[in-house]
Amino acid sequence: MVTVVLIGLLSSIALPTLSKGMKDRRTRLTAEEIARVFREARLLAIGRGSAVLVHYVDATRTFQIREAVIGPPPNPLATCNRLPATSCIQAQWLNDETTAFGSQTIETYRYDQTTEETGIKVFLGLPAAPDTQITEFSVCFTPQGRSYVNAGPPTFTSNSVMTYAPMFRVWRTNPGDTKRLSLERRVTLLPNGQTRLHSAGA
Repeated sequence: MVTVVLIGLLSSIALPTLSKGMKDRRTRLTAEEIARVFREARLLAIGRGSAVLVHYVDATRTFQIREAVIGPPPNPLATCNRLPATSCIQAQWLNDETTAFGSQTIETYRYDQTTEETGIKVFLGLPAAPDTQITEFSVCFTPQGRSYVNAGPPTFTSNSVMTYAPMFRVWRTNPGDTKRLSLERRVTLLPNGQTRLHSAGA
């Protein structure tokens, strides 16, 4: 009986800690996946010699990787694929089916914002206004290691070279809320396209 009581007491002490650890683990995994998306896009650009875009949309909770391609629009009778293209500026990122200089989807990552147990909040801020949430964000990597950025849809000009470090903040909250309940994980995107993953206090 004493053994059973001790096991019960230890379990009641340990369960809240384990539960909190599992919930915080989802926050860390979400931040790691966001960092992975940007790293993969940058490596793809360098490895394939093509311009590669990451397009983030808060409303749909998605990060989409697209590659610039050039050639005739897709044709069911064609026997060859379109070739990788190197320009972030010239590619028609949102019109890939009817233009010779379009793009193709490589991967789409969608994070789970709410579950029955807890919620995940992803907040993108820019250095000039870190507390103002950016709801759409585009960054394009070139094979030469240059990064173009737009705090909006994927349209770039020669003046869009990234010179600042956007930061994605990820924390645990109640479903439908934004109040931070856990350690905050941060993904900083550096001007050279590399990412840094670190934590901030609760």
